[in-house]
Amino acid sequence: MSERRARPTKGARRPEEGCAFCKIASGKAPAWVVFEDEHAIAFLDTRPIAPGHVLVCPKSHSERLTEMEDMTHLTAALKAVAHLVEERLATDYNIGANQGELAGQVVFHHHWHVIPRYKGEPRDFWSRRVLTDEMAREVLSKLGVPARKRGGE
Repeated sequence: MSERRARPTKGARRPEEGCAFCKIASGKAPAWVVFEDEHAIAFLDTRPIAPGHVLVCPKSHSERLTEMEDMTHLTAALKAVAHLVEERLATDYNIGANQGELAGQVVFHHHWHVIPRYKGEPRDFWSRRVLTDEMAREVLSKLGVPARKRGGE
């Protein structure tokens, strides 16, 4: 059985200083935004497993799925992004979330991965590459989303 570290109180919290995704959600860090509403933001992963790899996260800080009191808005955002990927990039895709360090969670702000799958790609699903500005613009164009890198000013 794996060791569990102490968890903060459950429920969405205000942005945490030092959290990369809280900084993206507030516009203080750059991201290629695919979807955004009052409660959630989705942006291209900077180390994508495949072109169009999108991260969908709540704007309010929760480290894990089990800390979230209401998943309604995040689920709606995830569904909207999945529709966008399915209609514009690939009909096949993975959706997943890593919960905890041993499961591969790197940014401790709950988020979902939406990873398009393409014919002919290697079946090593978890190898990553670096997201270039050119790749981001190409994917955003295919998604029909304005190619703007937001934040970081």
